[in-house]
Amino acid sequence: MRLTLLAAGLLVSIVAPAQTVMGQAFGLRIAPTADGTVYVYHTRPLSLGYGVNVYRDDVLLNDMPVTGAQQGSELAVALDSVYTTVTQALGTTRPAETLVHLRTNRTDGQLLAYLYPSVAQAIGQLYVDTTATLGERATYRVEYVRADGVALGETAEQTLVLTPRQVAAPTDLQVEVGEQLTTLRWQYAQTSEEADDQVIAFRVYADEGDVRTQISAEPVVRNNATTSFSFAHPFLAQGQTVTFSVEAYTIAGTPSPPARETVVLPDTYPPAAPYEISASMVNGVAEVAWPISVEPDAIGYHVYRATTLLTDEVPERLTDAPLPLMESVYGDDTVAPRRQYFYSVSVVDEAGNESERSNAASVQVYDEVAPPAPTSVEATAEPEGVRLSWVAERPADFLTFLIVRRASGEQRFRQIKTDAITASEFVDGARLASSALTYGVMVVDSTRNISDTTFVEVTLVDSEPPTPATQIQALNRDGLRVMVRWNGSTSLDVEGYRLYRASSTDEDPVVVAETPASQKAYEDEAVRPGTTYTYFVTALDAADNESEALPSTPLLFKDFTPPAQVRGVQVNLDGDNVQLQWEAVRSSDLAAYRVYTSSSATGQVEALDVDVPVGTTISVSQRQVEGWVRIAAVDTSGNEGRLSRAVRVR
Repeated sequence: MRLTLLAAGLLVSIVAPAQTVMGQAFGLRIAPTADGTVYVYHTRPLSLGYGVNVYRDDVLLNDMPVTGAQQGSELAVALDSVYTTVTQALGTTRPAETLVHLRTNRTDGQLLAYLYPSVAQAIGQLYVDTTATLGERATYRVEYVRADGVALGETAEQTLVLTPRQVAAPTDLQVEVGEQLTTLRWQYAQTSEEADDQVIAFRVYADEGDVRTQISAEPVVRNNATTSFSFAHPFLAQGQTVTFSVEAYTIAGTPSPPARETVVLPDTYPPAAPYEISASMVNGVAEVAWPISVEPDAIGYHVYRATTLLTDEVPERLTDAPLPLMESVYGDDTVAPRRQYFYSVSVVDEAGNESERSNAASVQVYDEVAPPAPTSVEATAEPEGVRLSWVAERPADFLTFLIVRRASGEQRFRQIKTDAITASEFVDGARLASSALTYGVMVVDSTRNISDTTFVEVTLVDSEPPTPATQIQALNRDGLRVMVRWNGSTSLDVEGYRLYRASSTDEDPVVVAETPASQKAYEDEAVRPGTTYTYFVTALDAADNESEALPSTPLLFKDFTPPAQVRGVQVNLDGDNVQLQWEAVRSSDLAAYRVYTSSSATGQVEALDVDVPVGTTISVSQRQVEGWVRIAAVDTSGNEGRLSRAVRVR
């Protein structure tokens, strides 16, 4: 219920004759109840700090002005269990926000005040008089005042005999039962300002036996613009007799006599399907079993059979009438040999609803008679492969011939073709090593019965090497390894590749790896920076024949990490020469040291035409040095380290 949806026309607020002050209607609605309590509502909106005094026959009934809650926290306490309903109706989240909305939005505030008396009391628009005497004539007067009791000159007054109102019951109650919802429809007459019946909303109940339940969680608000009302509920009491009733109630909570309608809700819900279905062959009968259904209204089962799980086949129902509930085993003696069947079971309830079929359980009806073995099996080596031929008696349910092969040295036979073979000959075109081969031929029927095997032997000789690999490449990878890759041989019987490596320091190429036919790349990490490598790849077939070697372009392997900075540079003058000395740089691929000179400590440097291959000292002429010297280490890959700290020559 959101009041923003109800504000326009859903409720006509009826008030007694009232005076109008400053454009606001200040009126009263007074509702006596059967227990002697009188609900005195007024319609004057109250700002914070203002309230009302309530008089009956000029006697002040309240000790302090009726102001209602002044803070959000007070409102939340006053509304108690109704607070959540009110915030959801208003779309508010905080108590202070809810209080301001109720006090400033007259439509929302009055509607909720009439629906929930605790809201009316919380915003100061309801005074409950518990001291009145039923049957007497009384005049109620409500006076607009400040919170300190000072009257502000606005009043509303109403005189009436204190008689509990007789609330008319709804009429023409009808119940419509749908597949998803049960809908109640009823009529209720419109009211008027002259004859205010004070009915604000309706409550809807459902009685099942002695249990009465209010099924309208929120009030069904009265819309005075219409006489027709409805309420829909997803009622789940399938197959039960239910009495629905609707009561109107007033702003004082006084209910009307109920309008009642009794219906039998049809049972349209099927029971749950069985589970854990099993099927097996017992003495030539397909026996299907399942757990007994625990559905309270289940009466029995239907059994279905299919020959495939494809969705376009409609399973055949084997039971003309449902099997008894406690009979959870069914025997099917109409199965045929060499067939597979899929069984499923459904549950039937008292209303005739049938569950979905269970998951299927399968059973294979076996033909256990094997076909006769082939005869006259021959094997001949030809250029395109080994040609096999045989003679076989084919059974009526013939499926395929099965051919297996074993090479010399192998322990097991291997099936050489998985597709169906229906002709009485076959060519095995596999490229195999020089070997004695043994073939076996069998007959298979549709139930996978396999005949005895008839064997034949043949010897093959393979001395032809495969074609070489193509397009070999050797690439430097991050200065850490060499990636070698190549395109494969075009020969069909290649089983692998052999990779060789030669360097400037090796006399002959060495084998670095052997790879399967599917691997045409290798990462060589056993390489040294500054060394030139040439790689060769050959193809190997099943007979270990090796192709010609395919060489790569020579690769000078370099790393990309420069040596460390030279430290501890010292300068000594020795006549016309300058003696330089420094600490050795630790590097596995150090090649030399390079000497630089400059005219200042931070000036542009110029390399001397001299490198120190290994040692850490050198003597140069003073004429070569401008005034400052710096030294850098160089490795075999040409990487030069950072220049040393500049040292002055003097």
